[in-house]
Amino acid sequence: MESQQNLLIETDQLAELIESSPDNLKLVCGTWNLGPDVKDPKEQFNEAHIEGSVYFSHAEVADTSSGFLATWPSTEFFISEMKRLGIKKDHTIVVYDHENIFSVCRPAFMLRAFGAKDVRVLNGCLKKWIDEERKVATGYPQDVNDTSDEGYDYELHQDSVTFYDSTFEKVAAVEKGETDEFEFIDVRNIDSFDKGHPHGFKNSF
Repeated sequence: MESQQNLLIETDQLAELIESSPDNLKLVCGTWNLGPDVKDPKEQFNEAHIEGSVYFSHAEVADTSSGFLATWPSTEFFISEMKRLGIKKDHTIVVYDHENIFSVCRPAFMLRAFGAKDVRVLNGCLKKWIDEERKVATGYPQDVNDTSDEGYDYELHQDSVTFYDSTFEKVAAVEKGETDEFEFIDVRNIDSFDKGHPHGFKNSF
């Protein structure tokens, strides 16, 4: 996966981009809430989003047959979802969350791992955008359902992800002193980490 500078975009920079109305700008809301008594992210989208945005669902852009929550999709399924949302590989893609930048990093990383060239995360989330009294829209997410294949030639960069079996092979190799190439980080909060975590992983909090 190629390195990309300027992974964050500030609200004023995004406002300038929108004002210039480039054809290749794609706004993507990636809000995701977990746990009981949390808001439905599609309801949050309905209440407020940046005009022209599509909604990237963590639960839907996933391998829904795995039996687990939000697992990595196949390339074929990812392409079909990007066509549904109208997100092309050469778009300038700005991904944002309503108020928690933690969850929006997943769709941003996934887009980059599948080959999107210019993916930014909105610094300060939609909350900062609204606090600055910038324009928002209302209404439920609408699909694009692009029937063209042009621009959807996504391909997974194998060096950007690791899967279940190979991850623990790498953990074992590190513990045996066979390599120091890898480090294993669990990004969940400390309470969740303490309740149970994969062997060999450190907590980032």
